[in-house]
Amino acid sequence: MSTNATEVLDDSQVQARADMRAYLETMIQKIVRNPAGVRVEFFRGDKTTVYVVVVAPEDLGLLLGKKGATIEAIRVILKAQMARFGMRAVVQLDQQLEAYCARGSAQD
Repeated sequence: MSTNATEVLDDSQVQARADMRAYLETMIQKIVRNPAGVRVEFFRGDKTTVYVVVVAPEDLGLLLGKKGATIEAIRVILKAQMARFGMRAVVQLDQQLEAYCARGSAQD
């Protein structure tokens, strides 16, 4: 009996990951100016699901928000939603972030 319960839990976790990917993508598309440039992928680690977000370079500032407030709010929502299923999750921005930060430092 416990095997079936585990299988059901695993199925719900698989569905929760996919649903959260779609939710993140839709939410981020509503924030940026180029919604077609938004892509969200996820990778399952041992204990944590990692969501990698890619946006058009010109939209990175909008996604980050002032002092990182927007991306932090997205991370809080993700963590709360995934905790309902007993899972941990994080949002990472693609390597674009490094280029964006370097560009800001060069302009100072």
